[in-house]
Amino acid sequence: MKPCSVFAVLASLAASVAHATPEILVTALHGMQWQVRYDFTEPVTSLQFVRSPDDSRPRTWLPDQGFEILKTESGDVARRKDGAAFRTVRFRMSPTYSVLPKDYAPFSPFGDGGMLFHTGRLFACAGHCSDDESWSMDLWADDEDRILLDGKTLRARAHWTDQGEGRVVYVGKGLAQQTRDFVAVIDAALPDDIRGRLLLQLPRFMHLFSSKLGALPRRPMLFVSYDTSYAPGWGQQGGVLRDQVFTHFYGGKWPEKVLKPEFADELAWHLAHEAAHLYQRGVFDQEPGDAWIHEGAAEAFAAIAMQPQSAQFVHSTRETAASKCAELLGEKSIRDAIVAGKFDAAYKCGMLLNLTVDARIRAATGKDGLYAVWSDYLGRLSRTGAVHGEALYLEAISAVGGADTAAWLRNAVATPRWRAD
Repeated sequence: MKPCSVFAVLASLAASVAHATPEILVTALHGMQWQVRYDFTEPVTSLQFVRSPDDSRPRTWLPDQGFEILKTESGDVARRKDGAAFRTVRFRMSPTYSVLPKDYAPFSPFGDGGMLFHTGRLFACAGHCSDDESWSMDLWADDEDRILLDGKTLRARAHWTDQGEGRVVYVGKGLAQQTRDFVAVIDAALPDDIRGRLLLQLPRFMHLFSSKLGALPRRPMLFVSYDTSYAPGWGQQGGVLRDQVFTHFYGGKWPEKVLKPEFADELAWHLAHEAAHLYQRGVFDQEPGDAWIHEGAAEAFAAIAMQPQSAQFVHSTRETAASKCAELLGEKSIRDAIVAGKFDAAYKCGMLLNLTVDARIRAATGKDGLYAVWSDYLGRLSRTGAVHGEALYLEAISAVGGADTAAWLRNAVATPRWRAD
């Protein structure tokens, strides 16, 4: 072998090690700290985490003796204090809720003892991770625990390959509500009447979305966790990942809040909105001013789904949205208000716009309103690879409901001080 070939091989090996991806083992035990272990096939000198939105990891993760976690410009990095290479490192942490800025909570405890955790919080490489990185992951839980992964229920042990933003995984004894359209775990700590109403409402609107917009490649999963023991504050946080919708209620004020007559409908609306995003196939418009399309349509889909059983709540929500929309716009158009940072206009004004489109199409053509628009819109995106946004959305509306409806919408979005009829 020529010397240059030797150097090339060595350089290639060094690059491979510098970019090595560990195998990740999560050990989840009730009443104890969780443990995450990273195993490399070759020695490395550091472990760089993909997601580091704040300083909580160095403060709350306890590494093996002789290791440390440092906050750097490129994110959190773990290494041996003496700088030596290693092949394995472990961290222990308390599985408690924390609010991360612009990121998903690492743990969402259920009041009934279950736990939801975000795998993306654990992603790391020996060096900077590439955008298409993947991780081999294992989960060990108590023998009596159920693990809900990719819509399937496993017992105590699970293995999968993860990537992208990761996913949420449920560990606990809760029973999943399952239909052909979705899988849901609703915290048994929620009041029985709230939980019961949700278990009646969820199948209805999930089946509706599936029948109107087409079944998803995998059954979507919905999670609602409710932890009143959280002491630092109270609130609600959730998110949407591929095929997953989750929301977490935390803090001691919720037992009082859930007694409100409208709470069950508010929660159902929230879940319907987030589920609608799944059936929008992850289409989030790139131009900030176009956010009224996907967010407004998701709000409209929630309204349409809940109308048969909660007509008064839907009517009240629309009235509130009209008042709030006018307040948000002031002298601006909907597009300009969103661009100026009044993002709630995408929800409030966007819902009114899309519900009006739905009503106009149904009255004029007898077609399936906004469902038909989105079926056409998603079809255009799939067939043409065009950039999603207002122009393509108006094309879909024109094709389904006629040029007059598309022209009305184009004008409504651009008109200063627009008011719903």
